[in-house]
Amino acid sequence: MDLLIKMSPELSYQQQYGVIIVGLGRIGLGYDLNSSDRCCFTHTKAFYKHPGFELIGGVDLVPERRKEFEEFTGKPAVSFLDNLNTNENPAIIVISTPPDDRLSIVQKCLNLKPSLILLEKPLAMNLDEGRKIISMCDENGTKLFVNYFRRCEPSVLQILSDIQCYKFGAFQSGHAFYSGGLFTNASHLVDLILFWLGPPTDYASLGGVSWPSRPGDIDIDFLLDYNGRRCVFQSVDDRVFSMAEVKLIFEKAAIRYEDFGRQIVIHEVEGDPDFVGSRRLGDKPLHISSDSGKYQWNVADHIYNHLTRGDSLVSTGETALETLTCCYALKL
Repeated sequence: MDLLIKMSPELSYQQQYGVIIVGLGRIGLGYDLNSSDRCCFTHTKAFYKHPGFELIGGVDLVPERRKEFEEFTGKPAVSFLDNLNTNENPAIIVISTPPDDRLSIVQKCLNLKPSLILLEKPLAMNLDEGRKIISMCDENGTKLFVNYFRRCEPSVLQILSDIQCYKFGAFQSGHAFYSGGLFTNASHLVDLILFWLGPPTDYASLGGVSWPSRPGDIDIDFLLDYNGRRCVFQSVDDRVFSMAEVKLIFEKAAIRYEDFGRQIVIHEVEGDPDFVGSRRLGDKPLHISSDSGKYQWNVADHIYNHLTRGDSLVSTGETALETLTCCYALKL
């Protein structure tokens, strides 16, 4: 825990909020079973290590996952939410289950009156279900955070600030590569582009299904259009290797978001030394420090700041619905 606390030295964590994790698969816990102390990839590790939260327990139908959770945290894990004994309702419930049957799970969680539900992306299987989840949370006075975790990374937030203050000038064009399905993985990059550039004026598929990805998902090439300035997405067969990369071109600079965000590089435009009057991308790139190795810690910290300081949530049901709307339209 000490290393993670040092990552946020300016904060003092005076309050603790109870947390329940529903779904103990890869993003629930699995990715951190063998991760280093420097990394935080899962909900369980984030809320277990963060001093602002008290992990109450976990829920999963698979016995082996429950055993892993109990050994990792020393906290109880049960097969059904109703079986988890707690003296008080948790402030946070994390739902890290697949999106099928999500309405039923959300309703069961809302019965415990949490202050906030952290919901794994995508928001839902379809737009009507997504709107229903948002409505259910609103009616119960429960905040909703959808786990597009890149919105919480300091480096991504710094780039957003630079874009909004027009440091890079106007957006010109973009190119992105992704693997592993439109909804499963491309949606992360779509959401990132929407976070930086806002909703597109149009979007279009560029050729349909390339190859099968996983049940309920597809791999397609597509584009997001910003008044004629386009960002083109191309799928990569994840049977070859996995990939998530974005390059955005602005008037004054190019931003490269590479290797799932492990590397972020900015090339500023400068005069060409060989051709008078011409401009080029500079050969001395600025490397931005990335917090991608502790992305779920960033989410937990962001939620803590929301609960204690009233900071606005950067990923909500409404922003996730925009991303879902875009992806769903491309699938049709």
